Amino acid sequence: MLDRKTAPRHAEINSFHLPHPEIKQLSSGVPLFVLRGVTQHVIKIELVFNAGKWVESKKGLSYFTAHMLEKGTATKTSFEIADFFDRHGASVEISTGLDFVSVSLFSLTKNIINIFPLFLELVKSSVFPEDELALQKDIFNQSLKINNEKTSYVASKLIRQHLFGNSHPYGSAIEEADVNQLRREDLSSFFQDHFSLIHVFVVGSLDDHLLNFIVSQLAVFPDDTKKQNSQHFAITPNESTEYLEKPGSIQSSLRLGKRSINRNH
Repeated sequence: MLDRKTAPRHAEINSFHLPHPEIKQLSSGVPLFVLRGVTQHVIKIELVFNAGKWVESKKGLSYFTAHMLEKGTATKTSFEIADFFDRHGASVEISTGLDFVSVSLFSLTKNIINIFPLFLELVKSSVFPEDELALQKDIFNQSLKINNEKTSYVASKLIRQHLFGNSHPYGSAIEEADVNQLRREDLSSFFQDHFSLIHVFVVGSLDDHLLNFIVSQLAVFPDDTKKQNSQHFAITPNESTEYLEKPGSIQSSLRLGKRSINRNH
């Protein structure tokens, strides 16, 4: 039986070896990082776009634009897209953040040539159907109501507001009123203006022939490497302590925070 009164023995780490990726460059100047050596015959391709919360003109634009990419293109509906990837044992994962948006494709290596063109169609030719947007907004608002009853969610939202201020992208939070104001035209404009490819990561089992195929397919992206986020936001911190009581809640959440060095340090 495990003795939890005795701490585990201390041991020093004598070696720490990180894998070294191959670095290639697309015709647009975007760097592509490749890690091979995966024993399973699978592959992950991740596209990173300079389209995070930092560059949005309306709250929620980055999130909804990203998550609507797989909801319809000029040639396929959301159902047809989902069915196609399912039949080929593949999946698409979309992650939105404060600075970036990443769109990843997971696939069996043998199927990548068949499905990669459709994956590119999602990030190049999404049409943002009205009915799909309405559905996504309803789903988000329902989730928001549930999250606002959780002490952990509310505490995290408040600590960001205290650290950066309500007007800063890192401190602001999207609410139901912000969601309801978003229109299809807003998403389309944000997509055209800000979905600039800045990094590509390829991890998995692949040979040079398949890698060359991926590189050639990614040539559809223009040279946006000179685009920069020129927005500057004032930080207006509130260093006071805030206590918020939620009647009926059986849990408590505590958040402590301090601004420190940024990711460019």
